[in-house]
Amino acid sequence: MKPPVTVWLLASLLAACQSAPAPEPDTVPPEEAKKHKIIYRAAEAAEAYTPPPRTADDIKALLAQDRSSPPDRSEARARFETAPPATTDSHVLARFYWERGRTAAELGLVQQQIADLRKAAEHARGLNTREVEEDRILTELSIAEFQGGNYLTALRVREQAIAAGKRTNLGQRLANEAILAQFFSQLGERDKARAALDEAQGTLRELQGSRNWGWFSHNWPTWPAEARATLLEDEGKYAEAEALRRKVLSDRQQDIAVNKDRVQAGIANISQEIVVRNRGRAESQLATNLVKQQRLAEAEGLVRKQIYRALAFRGRYWPGTAYSLVTMSQILYEQGREREARELAGEALEIYPRLGVQPESQLMVRARRAHAAALTAEGKYAEAVAEMERMQAGLARDPVLLQKLGRGDLDWALALIKTGKAAQAGPMLAEMLTRAEERLGAEHYEVAEIRGYQGMALMQAGKLNEALQAFHQALPALTASADSTDGTRRSPARTRKLALILEAYLGLLVDSRSAGIARAAGLDPVAEAFRIADHARGQGVQRALSSSAARAAATDPKLAELVRREQDTARQVDAVYDLIANLLSAPPSEQKPEVIARLRQDAAALASERKRLFADIEKRFPSYANLINPRPPTLDQVRGALAPGEVLVSVYVGAERSFVWAVPKVGEVVFTSAALGERTIGDIVAKLRKALDPGTASLGAMPAFDVAAAHRLYSQLLQPVAKTWKAGDSLLVVPHRALSGLPFVLLPTAPATLKADNKLLFESYRAVPWLARQVAVTQLPSVNALVTLRALPAGDSGRRMFAGFGDPLFNAQQLAEANADDSREGGGRAAPGAVAEQPKPILLAQATTRGVPLPLRNLTVARVQATAAGEAEAPAATTVANSSRLAQVPRLPDTADEIREIAQVLKADEKDDVFLQLRASEERVKKTDLANRRVLVFATHGLVPGELDGLNQPALALTAPELTKEPGDGLLTMDEVLGLKLNADWVVLSACNTASGGGNGGEAISGLGRAFFYAGTRALLVTHWPVETTSARALTTGVFRRQAEAPALSRAQALRQTMLDLIDSRGYVDPGTNKTVYAYAHPLFWAPYALVGDGGK
Repeated sequence: MKPPVTVWLLASLLAACQSAPAPEPDTVPPEEAKKHKIIYRAAEAAEAYTPPPRTADDIKALLAQDRSSPPDRSEARARFETAPPATTDSHVLARFYWERGRTAAELGLVQQQIADLRKAAEHARGLNTREVEEDRILTELSIAEFQGGNYLTALRVREQAIAAGKRTNLGQRLANEAILAQFFSQLGERDKARAALDEAQGTLRELQGSRNWGWFSHNWPTWPAEARATLLEDEGKYAEAEALRRKVLSDRQQDIAVNKDRVQAGIANISQEIVVRNRGRAESQLATNLVKQQRLAEAEGLVRKQIYRALAFRGRYWPGTAYSLVTMSQILYEQGREREARELAGEALEIYPRLGVQPESQLMVRARRAHAAALTAEGKYAEAVAEMERMQAGLARDPVLLQKLGRGDLDWALALIKTGKAAQAGPMLAEMLTRAEERLGAEHYEVAEIRGYQGMALMQAGKLNEALQAFHQALPALTASADSTDGTRRSPARTRKLALILEAYLGLLVDSRSAGIARAAGLDPVAEAFRIADHARGQGVQRALSSSAARAAATDPKLAELVRREQDTARQVDAVYDLIANLLSAPPSEQKPEVIARLRQDAAALASERKRLFADIEKRFPSYANLINPRPPTLDQVRGALAPGEVLVSVYVGAERSFVWAVPKVGEVVFTSAALGERTIGDIVAKLRKALDPGTASLGAMPAFDVAAAHRLYSQLLQPVAKTWKAGDSLLVVPHRALSGLPFVLLPTAPATLKADNKLLFESYRAVPWLARQVAVTQLPSVNALVTLRALPAGDSGRRMFAGFGDPLFNAQQLAEANADDSREGGGRAAPGAVAEQPKPILLAQATTRGVPLPLRNLTVARVQATAAGEAEAPAATTVANSSRLAQVPRLPDTADEIREIAQVLKADEKDDVFLQLRASEERVKKTDLANRRVLVFATHGLVPGELDGLNQPALALTAPELTKEPGDGLLTMDEVLGLKLNADWVVLSACNTASGGGNGGEAISGLGRAFFYAGTRALLVTHWPVETTSARALTTGVFRRQAEAPALSRAQALRQTMLDLIDSRGYVDPGTNKTVYAYAHPLFWAPYALVGDGGK
């Protein structure tokens, strides 16, 4: 697995006491040294693992393997184009229009479906035969009317279906009453919805006393349960609704098997396809609920199962396959996985036409919008515009649908702006703004988003004054959007759009300085840009702080109650606005103005109450409010937090250029921009990291570190502000995007050329003018973090020095191996003070660094023939789900020595301060008084959401509770970290988890780091790449030894001095020959560690 690109992703700390210096040894010739193996820290005898699917590659592989052919749709087209029979027989005509309406639905033609079903209902009035059932036709018509946006008509038709059903099937009446309750709820008629639900419950009680109850006990109860869940969701009570959705899904699953027996026994004639569809609908409803809660990984898992089943039993060319692919595309888009979203939507667009689905169908419109949105997010703007034009061309066949479905959206508008078509984007955005204000009010976030995009369009058109005005109107609502403890309000897609707006505003501030536009508006461009940049930079990390994490951090009962009420109210607000949006999308004749007016009043009242609750939280619990919604500090606040000799350098990487601020304790703030955009910086960092994380076993195979590329970063980002920061001795860097994966200490401050190594391998790197030679460097996740950490009181001098947790055990085999190791060693280990044995070289072809991935179960989804129409339960042999559990996590036995060695340096008590193997448990962490420790080390794997089954937040892996017989799940999650009580100067996250290489994984681990800060940590020690063993020992023991010997030395200076000593040291000495094999001057050895947080004393 590839290494991380962000510093937060992994941390590996290994400390050992070095033996007394030997006489200066001979050196190994460079060419000979190149054959030497790099000694990485590794899991002992670890096999190669692959993580569970965090990509859609498995789905794409299954689609490619499918060998089915598109069905012949000529018969369906023929049925659709057949003229009505020349007869007045109502029975015949009802049957004809019913079947033709169903064919129109297959082709995605909702309007034609509605027209035909209306005619079928006219002819079926009073009929109830085996071939024509009035209540069933009316039921299908009501659903089609609702899908077509004819909401009031759908209600009337559903009531007619119930009246018709009273003459026939009690079970059908139950379903109609329950669906009627859902219709009322989604139209904002809550009292009528509850009344209809009561009717359904009464019908269910009648059915419970019937002789067929045993046959339908997993069918009938699902209808009122679905309705109840809908009512709860429309009130924003998603967690309560989720429990009902899961129960419905379980019952629908069981009903599939029961229905076979019902049909065979002659109890019912419900086709197997219908009950399978019911199960699929229940799955989709649960997935939608999870998306509303921003539990996207769980929703993805449900839809993935649907796709597996569809491919196993229906194949590629089935409408359900394409529909699920688009749903998956939408979920991936929300997660920020644009490439995969594009690919899956593209697959659906290939499937639909070959099924005969028409260009003007809602199915095709939905797929094209998903495809265009993903293309836009990828920056493929011209392709996105072309896709939306194809959508419009298809809708042109039906002017009514074109008006209804062909409206603009933000992705389309952005693609137009980026392709130089601001003149087209402007009117589109103006129309969107009018509709949004009508639906949501002028202060709503979505309205502000549209205004922000208007600002971008005006910038592109050169109308800077108007653009500035648009941004000013948008920013209050956009920057206040985080004023909530409800994490469901943040998604990667929403965060990306906000970043685009804020970056455009930053660019406008820079461009307008010379023209004086910003100053004329009463703004200080430097200060305003500084504030906006910190807000924009923090959005990704804030997203990692989920709603559950927010509640976990609220350990005070009064705060917890406020948080619960604020989150519930926030979700109710969003639910009411969703209802208003749905109602306003209907034609005027299908709207109820009095209901819309009442819902608007409800929304305003709820929004006001939510703001009041959050203001109360901010006032009474300010540190908690700062965790949930960190306010960007002012320049004066930053100056106040800086110590003498410190300079803050803040970098924001935009799509096309980067912005840099240098803020000294005293003196002028310097602000500049560099012509280095996100892609260019990402490419440079990736190139530099190839020499830092080479993934090779031998020194000779390592690529040279590109000092010229590294100096390019320095010359463009730091050199323009050097006059400011060179006056200090400590640099506090706030990096952004790819720069977070590269320590600034290794940037050369002057052009350098690597000369040939004559005597010692890597000796030429000693002459490079690294930034570390000039200043100490501390990294910060945000500017706000500096102000927050510096406000913490000093730690109690009476604290114990250390607590360390390492070498956790994840399964019984690992426990047996650990016991066997103890037996071979006579139940003991090296005595305190003894020099640890030199680790054996590890060939990377045989083992890996600590970033050992988790296993990917073999995936085989074979096409099988269903035994009954619609059967969709694949045998276990044909669908093997991808999953990983804690028991599959590989052990890291070398971390035991790591913990002991750090304990020895800090003179800790091994009995009371060292927690290994069975003692390295989640329960032990929670029960130990960690508030009384200066240094904490967690030497274990760090995991990101999705790496284990059901894991939806970052976590540290600890000993499995099955082995310790303790409560818990063996994972110290972000929620639980937030609940810890710490008072630590250092926390070392010693894990090499390369699974979270970029994107949301990095942000998740950043959230975990931020949780440690909230729990009471001043600084974190982490690494940028897997470390080499002996240099890592020298670094970590050197840092802690320096601080132990000189308590007045700052953490940042202790790390810097240790780095410089390593650069200038003799290097690695082969213990067998006593010869120096290579110098440690290569940054791979001395630069991996980063100090994050407060670099002070």
